[in-house]
Amino acid sequence: MDSVQFCRHVQDCMLTKEYIDTYCRIEPRVKRVIPVKKVETRSLPSTIVPAKEFRGLSKPIDTLFWCMLYLYDKGLYLDEIPHATFQREQELKYKMIEKLEGVNEKLIQTHGYGNKRVCKSKGLEPHMTVKEVIGELSGSKVMSFLGMSAWLAYTQVNIPMFAVMKYDTYTLAIPFGMTVTPLYQRRYEAKKIMILTRERYSWALSQMSILEADIFSGMSACLRPISVYSADEIKNMC
Repeated sequence: MDSVQFCRHVQDCMLTKEYIDTYCRIEPRVKRVIPVKKVETRSLPSTIVPAKEFRGLSKPIDTLFWCMLYLYDKGLYLDEIPHATFQREQELKYKMIEKLEGVNEKLIQTHGYGNKRVCKSKGLEPHMTVKEVIGELSGSKVMSFLGMSAWLAYTQVNIPMFAVMKYDTYTLAIPFGMTVTPLYQRRYEAKKIMILTRERYSWALSQMSILEADIFSGMSACLRPISVYSADEIKNMC
């Protein structure tokens, strides 16, 4: 049987432009859209970004260390930042190791400086020991947030300090160093509060007097039993 018999006219079965446009049309592929949560990073007012001050050919890379140096001694930071190089950064790290000599590690951890944990494992912050902090300062890698927090606690830098992150419509904050705060609260007020944020590939510091955010005593902290809280505390948390 010839396929031409199914057509009224021979030209209807020929591969003409009209035939291709009518019967050989490819349906457009529908692209799958995957929803992605938007993470907003905004610079806070009066931001101090150590990386912007760096000069020289051999630039330092550990901006978190320079933020730590600023919190420890603002004058030393201002003296060193114009001449900041990778070599000078490492020399300063060795000097910061000397500040840990004679530190009563157990006394500071027992008093619960920093992020207070209410579970029994390893008691209180800072989680890192003095030896672990020395290992971070003596290596060629950049410091971690836990290492910075532990060093500030061991050297007893008594300034309210919070690491703040903007996620979607929420503002999250975690205290570090010697800051003592409840397990969870929405508002923290003091004469001077230092705020640590992430600015692209570097860390930044800013200062304020009132912090309104979801403040947690630590991502590893455990909630206390419900019977410990009063009715007003539960109502405020909700």
